[in-house]
Amino acid sequence: MSDFLKLFFGLGIVAGLIVLGALYFEKFLTEEEIIIEIEKVEQIYKDEQLYYLVYSKDEIFENRNSFFHQKDNAEYLNGEFRKGRKLKVRVVGYKFGVKLPFLMEYRNIIDIITKDDLIKDKIRY
Repeated sequence: MSDFLKLFFGLGIVAGLIVLGALYFEKFLTEEEIIIEIEKVEQIYKDEQLYYLVYSKDEIFENRNSFFHQKDNAEYLNGEFRKGRKLKVRVVGYKFGVKLPFLMEYRNIIDIITKDDLIKDKIRY
């Protein structure tokens, strides 16, 4: 019985380290540049923290300040999100399609790379 407990706790510690590593290195593992067209922006106030949900045709994104993502420009970026606007953005986060504990439900928009007037000339859809 004690061998089983040692194995169980050992596997639990390894699994915990993997989850913590996935959280800490999330920015480096999942960073991606994509083009989105804004459909709606919603302001959320939860647990004494203000953040925004940005709706596009294909996905819902968060615009939230985050220590793990090294992001503190949510207020500035929110001013750039207007309905119908196309943006090339840098996003971070895991895209599982379901809410998992300790992970953000939506990918976080880190930065705007180019705005709609530049996208039309350089990128074809």
